[in-house]
Amino acid sequence: MAGVKGRSGRKTKDEEDKAQSNAIKAIVSKLGGEVEAFEILAQHAKEGSFNHMRLLLEYAYGKPKERLEVTDDRMPAEITFNVIEKK
Repeated sequence: MAGVKGRSGRKTKDEEDKAQSNAIKAIVSKLGGEVEAFEILAQHAKEGSFNHMRLLLEYAYGKPKERLEVTDDRMPAEITFNVIEKK
């Protein structure tokens, strides 16, 4: 299903940069800086908030890679090739 013409899809680089700049300004203005913001995250994590703990760990160590282990005990299928010689 299509969105509104001219408004669907990814935001422009300028819009993303402006949003990031505004977020950083708000962090500095309301929390004192990035370190203070992470300290608040850590405090909530220490109080038992799983979401704050997960976010803090993802920023510190990166998101864990998703692994999918596939096991199959069946024998592989038999494949037969017929070679046709060209005359």
